[in-house]
Amino acid sequence: MSTGLDTLAITVNYPADNKLSGIFLSAGTLVPAFNADTLSYSVAYAHTVTGVVVGGAAHDPKASISVNGTILTAANAS
Repeated sequence: MSTGLDTLAITVNYPADNKLSGIFLSAGTLVPAFNADTLSYSVAYAHTVTGVVVGGAAHDPKASISVNGTILTAANAS
């Protein structure tokens, strides 16, 4: 099976608590495995996948999360 790999820059925008509590993918595997202190991930996926929806949750509900510079909202999961 042929696979692809994309790198994601995930940033929590809240200086008091910039940790993630989770990352969610519609397809593929997060590399490395999730860790609240890690802010850069890759997604490994089969070559047949045409897109991956990425969502995340910040540890602090007042924080916002961006993926590759785009702030996530319910309407624009990356």
